[in-house]
Amino acid sequence: MRLTDAGGTLAEVALRRPMNSYRRITPPAAGEFHSPAPLSEDQVLAARRAPGGMYSIHRVSTTTGKADRIHADPAWNEVQPRAVQPRAEPDGHSSVVDEKDATAKLYCLNIHESDRGPDWLPKGAIRRLRVVEGVPRKAPGEFEWQRLLGEVNIEDDGSFQLQVPANTPIRLQALDKDGVALRSCSWTWAKNKENRGCIGCHEDPERVPENVLAKALNKPAIQLTLPPERRRTVGFAADVQPILKKKCAASGCHEPSFAARHVDPGRARTSPLVWSILGRNTSQAWDTPSKAAVKPMPPSGSPALTEDEKRTIIEWIDLGAATGRVSGGRP
Repeated sequence: MRLTDAGGTLAEVALRRPMNSYRRITPPAAGEFHSPAPLSEDQVLAARRAPGGMYSIHRVSTTTGKADRIHADPAWNEVQPRAVQPRAEPDGHSSVVDEKDATAKLYCLNIHESDRGPDWLPKGAIRRLRVVEGVPRKAPGEFEWQRLLGEVNIEDDGSFQLQVPANTPIRLQALDKDGVALRSCSWTWAKNKENRGCIGCHEDPERVPENVLAKALNKPAIQLTLPPERRRTVGFAADVQPILKKKCAASGCHEPSFAARHVDPGRARTSPLVWSILGRNTSQAWDTPSKAAVKPMPPSGSPALTEDEKRTIIEWIDLGAATGRVSGGRP
């Protein structure tokens, strides 16, 4: 029998800096290793095979990479070795999770901290925070639509603290003065009564934050816990299309295919439609450069869009540019 699970070289990392402390223990010429397990401070047990051979059990020095064979059976692959020896009982871990509590807390120490360095945006560019809920489809990992849990101010030190529904997919979006999302985090959630936090906006995951008390943590969390039927959605048919018909239909530019050319679903800042209504290209340095012209909208002679109408279009795109009708809170 030949084991098909991939093996490879052995390496180690430090838990404090796992992304920047990688050290290879064995070279490729030493063969493939599989399922290492701790043995002593400077040794591990591991399955090893030479090219074309079978896995056998070896003792490997984490200092020198030398592998000494302990046991081999030519008829079998031997993997997942474990030393039969006394072990200290592991510490127990308490949990703050309380299934009776339907909410959780999300907090940020400083939204201005970023993996792009301290000057990734001018000071004051981030004005508010949008909190978005993903409503899942039946298929795992997919969302049927997105809706707004709320939009909040950020403390002047860049911190915020939110009370949100537990076990709910949530995305945070840092907004500029026009309500355009400058950056969006990946989907996250928190368990019942859990406190889940971050250092900043896509911060260096290995960076230790400064030892300061964020202003938002010294105040009650902002409540974003409306029941599902009261959480706002923004759909094309119910919210955006009436604006286009009222203010822009005379231009003749809104045939059914206009969204494909002028809208980047989920990213208002890279959508030419948003450039047109704001009169500027809102793309950022980390976006794919575009040479598309900024065409004013509405055209000359048409009524100007109100600030609320601009914000509705921007929210619709940043929430995924859903094109269906709103029915029972669904776009």
